[in-house]
Amino acid sequence: MTSLADIDLTNQALRMLGEFGVASFDEGTDLAESCNRIVATTLRSLMVAHPWRFTMRKAMLAQVAETPLTEWAYQHAMPPEQIFIRAVRPAPKAPPADEWEIFENRILSNHATLYCDYQVEIHSAAWPAWFTNLARNALAADLAIAVGAGTTAADAFFRRAFGSPMENGSGGLMRVARNLDSQQQTPQRIPTTPLVSARWGR
Repeated sequence: MTSLADIDLTNQALRMLGEFGVASFDEGTDLAESCNRIVATTLRSLMVAHPWRFTMRKAMLAQVAETPLTEWAYQHAMPPEQIFIRAVRPAPKAPPADEWEIFENRILSNHATLYCDYQVEIHSAAWPAWFTNLARNALAADLAIAVGAGTTAADAFFRRAFGSPMENGSGGLMRVARNLDSQQQTPQRIPTTPLVSARWGR
């Protein structure tokens, strides 16, 4: 269900394109229909484009009784609210497991106990300001053609949101957002191994 916050965010993007806003996505206008087709997909895609800390959750997964008819020994149910699985672990503090796969709505592995790092969809009213700014510009880029603002506007907002095509979606406001998001966790360190130790003379 679309929230009032999503409508407000959409209207901000429309105003950036020189358009009037919409009262709801089902008000019956061509503009509302275009927004209804585009907004949810754009925002969901942006949400899973990176493991944003404000979307991350952890849970112990429930094992499904039936043995999977595959090469795997166990299957576990995925969290019902998940929108993207980021890692699975055989224990709460264990490193991510290397061998597992998603099949339908199950996670298959050779671990009887399984924990999961996953993303959930967060109400847009609760987003950090830097993510809201990214989403507003991404929406403007995706809505530009549909509302008749043209390819020039679409390209301009895309570059503002994601940088040049050569940056593969990692530039612009996306880079800013990722940098700010990374400050909300301990910096990731390279695990110590004999090869790493030899490289640095340890």
